[in-house]
Amino acid sequence: MHKRRLKPLKVLHLFSNVKLTGPAETVLFICKHIKQLGVSVYFACGKYLDGERSSIEQRADEYGIEPFTSFLLRKHFDLVSSVKDVPEVMEFIDKEGIDIVHTHLNGDHIVGGWAARKSERKPPIVRTVHSLGSLLSRLRARLLTQSLTDAVVVPSNWHKKRASKVWHIPEKFFLLVEPPVDTERFNPLRIKDRQRQKFGLTDEDFVVGVVARVQKRRRFQIFLEAVRIANERRKKVKGIIIGRGTHIEDVAIKPAEKMGLQEIVKFAGYQTGDDYVSALNTLDVKVYLVPGTDETARALREALSMGKPAVVTNRGMLTEVVKNGTTGFVVEERPDAIAEKILQLLNDNALYQRLSKTAIEDVRARFSPDEYAKKMVALYEELLKSKKVVT
Repeated sequence: MHKRRLKPLKVLHLFSNVKLTGPAETVLFICKHIKQLGVSVYFACGKYLDGERSSIEQRADEYGIEPFTSFLLRKHFDLVSSVKDVPEVMEFIDKEGIDIVHTHLNGDHIVGGWAARKSERKPPIVRTVHSLGSLLSRLRARLLTQSLTDAVVVPSNWHKKRASKVWHIPEKFFLLVEPPVDTERFNPLRIKDRQRQKFGLTDEDFVVGVVARVQKRRRFQIFLEAVRIANERRKKVKGIIIGRGTHIEDVAIKPAEKMGLQEIVKFAGYQTGDDYVSALNTLDVKVYLVPGTDETARALREALSMGKPAVVTNRGMLTEVVKNGTTGFVVEERPDAIAEKILQLLNDNALYQRLSKTAIEDVRARFSPDEYAKKMVALYEELLKSKKVVT
């Protein structure tokens, strides 16, 4: 019989990176809400070699979570650092009385899983899927972590279908729960200043935007062409790209110039904090073409929370995030198809207002951090019950 817990549940979250990437932001936000349910949350991440506090550590401080940086937790898996980390993580598990090891990336999954299996406590191992990556990455995960996985958390049906081919575990330990959104932060009533003048835009412009790291694979050429087509028909259509990238000149700036879009498409660069929220509020419509390394489309969900209807392609989980015709539109990956929906939203204000209102309501109904945390704790408890772990 599963005994009633007398002590707080202790969960170790491992994150093998030092940068506040999309997944890192989400993981810390989730940890904050799990902690509010009375769970003792331990969050471990990598650390800069020079000792400087990373952006992850700083955000953890803001959320009231003490980050542990004693482990190497390299971004890219390598045998040497992993062999060094495993005994230290194993000792931490036994010393602190960890009940659950929760991993998020392949590197920390291997380290955390190996350490958990070798520890005296042998806590269950959970893996949250933020990205499945390439076929090679999935094959590597299957080879190295199949025996180190007791439960998998996926953000969509699209991910569940593919993750089930990587990790062969009982169906009840595949938890599908949509990633939460900080609806207090991404609230159009909180940030009312659109700050368009800052980016060379006016209140009369109809602004469509992309929020993404500027990389070739994100298909910026299609976005630029869609803006060009829409602008030819309605001059008030303008575009904005929020993000940075090593190859931004070749991927976006020079192509925009060649298309004569110097005065039509603006580049906002990388934005953080409330500047980022204000930049999102600059948009009238969010365009999302290709998921990045964080396949959960965090920026898309945040834009919807701000009441920005979205035009997305049918890649990955995008069709599950956006309800076609209700919170935005799902279209073929063609500039003319995207431009058509941009113009439809511009020309039909009643439609625009309906989609904007529904987007806000849908985010609050589906992406609640409190509900996410409750489902996660329920999974932890079920794992402990099934594994008969001593607590």
